[in-house]
Amino acid sequence: ADPGTTAIWEQALDMVQSGEMTLDEFVARQSAWMGKLVERCSDMRMTISGPAAGAAPPWKKKRRGGGKSKATGSKATPSKPRQARKKRAPL
Repeated sequence: ADPGTTAIWEQALDMVQSGEMTLDEFVARQSAWMGKLVERCSDMRMTISGPAAGAAPPWKKKRRGGGKSKATGSKATPSKPRQARKKRAPL
């Protein structure tokens, strides 16, 4: 948001707090301001390029069941102990 606009809103909220302006008056002014913004932007058009939305991206796909249990965070069934990884020679 624009810092100048934020400052004006904060000043108006201070006026509400001090009793110089009612909350209803503040809300009415905000509503009028938003109405003007919507009116100004109503004729704007936006073009979004790129592929159409399809299946969920790989990072949002559902996980398969049978992993860790929800209650304890431990494996649902015991498994074989992991073998130590072999160190690879640097390239």
